[in-house]
Amino acid sequence: MKILIYIKQFILLPIRLTAIILYVILGFLTQILVFFWIKPYLKRSIIALWSRLVLFAFGIKLQADSFKKSTYKSIYFTKNEVTKAEPALYVSNHISWLDILVIQSVAPVVFVAKIEIKSWPILGWLVTMADTCFINRSRRSTLLKVHSTLTTYLQAGQSICIFPEGKTTNGQQILPFHASLFQAAIDAGVVVQPIYLNYSHSAAAYVDNISLLASVYSVLLAPNLQITAVKLPVLPTILQTRQCLAIEAHQQVAGEYARYVTNYIPN
Repeated sequence: MKILIYIKQFILLPIRLTAIILYVILGFLTQILVFFWIKPYLKRSIIALWSRLVLFAFGIKLQADSFKKSTYKSIYFTKNEVTKAEPALYVSNHISWLDILVIQSVAPVVFVAKIEIKSWPILGWLVTMADTCFINRSRRSTLLKVHSTLTTYLQAGQSICIFPEGKTTNGQQILPFHASLFQAAIDAGVVVQPIYLNYSHSAAAYVDNISLLASVYSVLLAPNLQITAVKLPVLPTILQTRQCLAIEAHQQVAGEYARYVTNYIPN
């Protein structure tokens, strides 16, 4: 039976690759010709729709029932969902480059990502045009600048998403959360919104120095890949320290991971 499943994946491979290439070209053209003159909420809606189309092209099923039906089931974010929603600092565990597509699909956020992503072929340019804020953890001056930028974004009403583990894992553990960027939520007076991501197949994990192209190929061949995004209870930041927030957010995400390990058998 497994052999038949993998044969099916190989048969679908050229179709999926063609669809992905077309969606990437569409993304380039949209960013060049459209993003510079449309309103921010429309930009976030287009990014969400594009992310869902790319996930679909990869053959990935997205499960995100804990998010609002309007932002998960519909194909766009409404103006009120972007302009009037309370901003938050979203924090998530980090498994793959697919994490960005998943979260963009369900939440109108701007990302903070490691500086290395900026140099990735195609994906680096796309995430740059999506207002991603890049961080070089080896330079303290960069961290201070990023903190100032994030605080400004949050105070202006724009939600931010970070991966506080600092690197990807195979999904079989939740690394301790770095606390530094949690300070932006405190200074801006916004809540922290933890998210847990679960992948049904380890082939999607972007670890062990695998190249981006090899990872893409691995994802394309992964049978019945499902990604689950779970929105956990928010954490208020009033009278909190960044260290306490990082610990509480980690406990929530790790607790959800433990629940999945107990109740779910991966492929």
